[in-house]
Amino acid sequence: MRRAAFAIGLLILAPALGASFQESSGSGSLTGVVVTPDGAVLPGVAITATRVSGGAPPQTTVTDVQGRFRFVSIPAGDYRLKAELAGFGTQTASARVEPGQSAEVTIRFGPQPIAPPPTGTVEGHVQSEDGTAIDGASLVFVPGRGGKQATADTNSSGSYTRDYLIVDTYDVTCSASGHAAMTKSIRVAKDSTVRLDFKLKKQ
Repeated sequence: MRRAAFAIGLLILAPALGASFQESSGSGSLTGVVVTPDGAVLPGVAITATRVSGGAPPQTTVTDVQGRFRFVSIPAGDYRLKAELAGFGTQTASARVEPGQSAEVTIRFGPQPIAPPPTGTVEGHVQSEDGTAIDGASLVFVPGRGGKQATADTNSSGSYTRDYLIVDTYDVTCSASGHAAMTKSIRVAKDSTVRLDFKLKKQ
């Protein structure tokens, strides 16, 4: 009699146990959106979802025009997400997918480093009208588009070098004690060295 009751109990519990097992090992979906630091959506971002505990191959997709992505019917569990886009680099996130449910995640790219402006170099020689090198002559570089001025001084041989000038047209004024100042214009090009010499008249 007891055996019969136990068997009946097992028959009653079996569907529930089966449903519970199926739920714990089921699948769900994962959706999300990728945005910039200011909240603008990013289309064309490559998304890779990797299940932390393994047991399933990584899933890949690309965000649509609204910056959204979706993984459907993926095994439940914890996931690592990697978002990649040229010019923005790589951003990571994590998410948990529950059986029969849809998880939502927002991936926000951080601020991108600002690329330094292109620069060039100006070098030259300053001498007196009689050909004598002028030590300690001062040069002031005034950019044509405004901004911070740059300076340089000649050494004992009358030579100078000014690096890291932002690409622009400059008015360069050279002055030295006992000599009349002189101004010349020059164009600084990217990753190049331009020569600018001065011959100052004595006062």
